[in-house]
Amino acid sequence: MAAVAARSYDGAPNGKTWHAQYPELGTGPVPIEPYISQEYFDLERERIFRKVWLNVGREEEIPKPGDYLVKDLPVCGASILLVRGKDGRIRAFHNVCSHRSNSWCGTAAARARCSPVSFTGGPTGWKGS
Repeated sequence: MAAVAARSYDGAPNGKTWHAQYPELGTGPVPIEPYISQEYFDLERERIFRKVWLNVGREEEIPKPGDYLVKDLPVCGASILLVRGKDGRIRAFHNVCSHRSNSWCGTAAARARCSPVSFTGGPTGWKGS
C-alpha cells in the first residue's frame, strides 16, 4: 500500500498557514453582516455595480437589423434594450417609455416588427436611420 502524504486543511499548499501569509485577515469569525445587510447591498449597488461594465449579451444574439435583446439587471434596478439598427450598429436603451413608464419590450429576445419609437417618441436611432 502506497503511503499518502498528510495534508493540513488549515494550511496553504506550500505548507504555510494562511494566517502566516495574510496576517491582516485575522483569525476571528467572519462577520455575517455584509452578506445579509440591505445597507451593505445598497452600498455595493451604488459603489460597484453602477460604476463597472456589465456583460448584457453577445452581438451574435442579435445578428440581423431589427433584432433586439432585453436584459433585466435587478442589481441595478434597470432593464436594458439592445437593438441592432438598419445600419448594423448595436445601440442600448433603457427599456422604459418616458411617457408612461411602461417597458417597450417584454420578451428576452425577438425580431422587431415595428418600432416603439413610432408611438412613444422614444430615442432617436432605434431604426438606425
